[in-house]
Amino acid sequence: MTEIITENMTSDLLLSELSESSVEEPSQKANKKRGARWLPNGKYDSSPLDPEYHKKYYHAKFGHQYTCEICGSVLGSTQKINRHLSTKKCQKQASLMQQQAI
Repeated sequence: MTEIITENMTSDLLLSELSESSVEEPSQKANKKRGARWLPNGKYDSSPLDPEYHKKYYHAKFGHQYTCEICGSVLGSTQKINRHLSTKKCQKQASLMQQQAI
């Protein structure tokens, strides 16, 4: 019977030690859980992890400006230009240019 009592007592001690060591402030626990992108004040750090890579890759790839040949609007990608060509504004300008050419 003494063996059972000592086992229970040691397990209780272990549980109490584990629970005390795992108690942290909620913000520290949340920061560890979420990763290094969360600042101590709870805000998310949305800046690029490697600013030099960001400049080299994203600004080089997406930093171009494209001009619509019909109306002169400046847009950021060829996909946006293709979408823009089907808008009423651009089609109206195209029809005006055709009428002037005649």
